[in-house]
Amino acid sequence: MISLGGAWSRMEPEGPYGEEAARVDEEICRLLAERDRLAAGERLHPGADRLRQWSGEFGSDESRLRSLFANLAGLPRREDQPPMPEGLRRVLEIMRRAEREGVTCSLTHCLQYENASVVHLELAASGRRIPHGTLELEVDRPECRTRYWGGHGGGSGVYGFDFIIWPALPDDLSQVTFTLRQGEATEPPAEPLELREPLAFAPDKK
Repeated sequence: MISLGGAWSRMEPEGPYGEEAARVDEEICRLLAERDRLAAGERLHPGADRLRQWSGEFGSDESRLRSLFANLAGLPRREDQPPMPEGLRRVLEIMRRAEREGVTCSLTHCLQYENASVVHLELAASGRRIPHGTLELEVDRPECRTRYWGGHGGGSGVYGFDFIIWPALPDDLSQVTFTLRQGEATEPPAEPLELREPLAFAPDKK
C-alpha cells in the first residue's frame, strides 16, 4: 500500500516476498553497482531504438522502460550543473527561424548575464504535444555547456523554451550556430514531435 503525506510518499511491501524474488533483487543490485562503475560519473541512456527493441524482446511496457532508464541515468555531475544567472547585462536580438515537417522554430532573443546566457526558443507545432525538457539546444562553442532552463505554453500549439548556456556567449552572435535536437522523453506523448534530423540555426549571411 502507498500512503501519501505532504510532498513525500512511502511504499510499504505488500504480498509474499520469497527467496527467489530476493535472489533476483540481489542480482539487480549487483548490476546497478556494475552500471555505476561503467558510467564513471557520466549519464548513460540506451536511447529510443534500444528501448523499443527491448520492449518487444522482453515483453515490457516501453513507457515503463523509459521511466526506469531515465532514473538510472542519474543526476548530472556537480561540475555539469548550470550556474544561477547573475548580473543581467543586456538583451540580444537573435530572430532566426527554421521550419520542418509543419513545425516552425524561432530563436528570438538571448539574455546576457555575467556568468551565463539564456536563449529563448518559440516553437509552433499545431496538434502535437511536446514534453518540456525533451529538446536540447547546442552551440558550436566547445567551451560552452547547455541545459534546458524552463518552458511554458503548449495549449494553442505554441511553446516557449529557455536554454541556459555557460560560460556566457559573446555579445556578437553573428558567428554562432545553434542546433536544436530532440532528446529522450520519460513518458512519450500520444502525438510527439519527431525531429528526425537536427534543426540548425546558422548565422545570417552578410
